[in-house]
Amino acid sequence: AELFFDEQMNRLPAKWREEVQQAAMTTDFGQISRLVEEIRPQHAEVAALIEKYLESFDYTAILNLVQSNRP
Repeated sequence: AELFFDEQMNRLPAKWREEVQQAAMTTDFGQISRLVEEIRPQHAEVAALIEKYLESFDYTAILNLVQSNRP
């Protein structure tokens, strides 16, 4: 499953990943929610995973997800 999410994250624009990283670093729940909604149509699984982390306020997990997949 982890490899699947790595591949999915690599398909997301670098700018989007940077915006999520910045929002997670500042614990901006609303901004992360908006960013998740942007990708939901094309990347439902990634959106659901980030949303799960967000619902439990696990900003570290969100950071790990977006940072581990930088080109």
